[in-house]
Amino acid sequence: MKASSLANFRCNCNGTRKERPLVEVIQDVVPTKVEDEAVDEEDEEEAGNEEEEMDEEGEKEAIETNEGMDPHHILDINGGQNSTIRDFDPDAKVVIVTKIQGKLTVGALNQSLCLLTYAYNNRVNYDIVVFAATPIRRKQLELIRSTVYPANLTFIIDNPGLQNIVDGLNPDQKSTLFNRCNVSQSSELDWLTRCEEKTSAGHTNMHLQYTWQSWFRAVHLWEHKALAKYKYMIWADTDAFCTKVWAQDPIAIMRRNNMVILFDNFPMGSARGSEWPRWTKTAFGKPICKILLSKEGHLQPRSYNCIGKKVKLNQIHGFFHITDLDFYRSKEVMNWQRTMMGNATFSRFRDDQIAVTVPAAALAANRSWNMRSIGLNFGMVHDFLLDGQRSERVGGFLTFWKEQANQTFPEAYGKCNAVSPG
Repeated sequence: MKASSLANFRCNCNGTRKERPLVEVIQDVVPTKVEDEAVDEEDEEEAGNEEEEMDEEGEKEAIETNEGMDPHHILDINGGQNSTIRDFDPDAKVVIVTKIQGKLTVGALNQSLCLLTYAYNNRVNYDIVVFAATPIRRKQLELIRSTVYPANLTFIIDNPGLQNIVDGLNPDQKSTLFNRCNVSQSSELDWLTRCEEKTSAGHTNMHLQYTWQSWFRAVHLWEHKALAKYKYMIWADTDAFCTKVWAQDPIAIMRRNNMVILFDNFPMGSARGSEWPRWTKTAFGKPICKILLSKEGHLQPRSYNCIGKKVKLNQIHGFFHITDLDFYRSKEVMNWQRTMMGNATFSRFRDDQIAVTVPAAALAANRSWNMRSIGLNFGMVHDFLLDGQRSERVGGFLTFWKEQANQTFPEAYGKCNAVSPG
């Protein structure tokens, strides 16, 4: 990638935690100790099978949009004369959130937060919440806190321990999980245990640490006490790395236009199978059979008679997005998350990406926007791609940092320690 291209450019479980963590659960933001569930950060391969093509009835019932209209005529991107919402407002109720598995991913976390600080947060100093499934060392925590200072950082152990999570499941959930993981009791499980999952779309065999993060981000994150006082959440995976200073303020754009989600890439994989029409009809009164992106750049759901048919629901990429927390913790949306999960636990198929995509498409499609479609190019590298675009392959972040960062991101070059290739 050339420097010029960069210049133009996220359980309610019973039991208590038995072991004392290596560091205390830090609560700079929330004064009381908060404990719930957990998450990982890297996207793995999409699980799925055949794509079910939309029938003619579905094509006829597509949602009406202003086809071809310039989104700048629909949205207030730069703040008009009548706008009372200013860019880079430090008083906005915003929190930056991410998740790690434990101490082995602290290097990537520190790198990601340092880059985000110089790209954006040093102008607003929004609070930061880091969820972790397992403890980190005190020196590691102190390093991260010094990296983001003067922003407040809250570190939360988000679960009571894997065995306690499993022991708190109901009998059916526990039996199903043991069969999937080929064990007979919870003491045989650890975060690296692989468990098979089968649906009408196929099967996966994933580590519990990954499926736990999917479960946490899909359901438990939204109502977590640590996020209760905030209106907006900037989610960035710990292997999502900024490559330049952000010229525009995505929070101000969210606020001016009453968006519920602003996402960096669509689609990233899809949720497939015959279960989705039934689940979406239960939650929203009609089946969602397909999710597209309109020409203007917002989500566009399609509903028709697809009950019992295998469908393919395109998903918002989960590595970097900004969400309206009031929307996602609303009764209607949380009803969807719980309908989707049903009696399932540690599920790869019912993950965070489809969990955020479906309610936005079903309830607020014209308030759910793709960043690039409206001229926002933040230049986030993840999985060797720029903003998730397969046509914009960056390669390893360490090579980029060594060869180009002094030109494209001089504000952070020499200040952030790049240790993770992304």
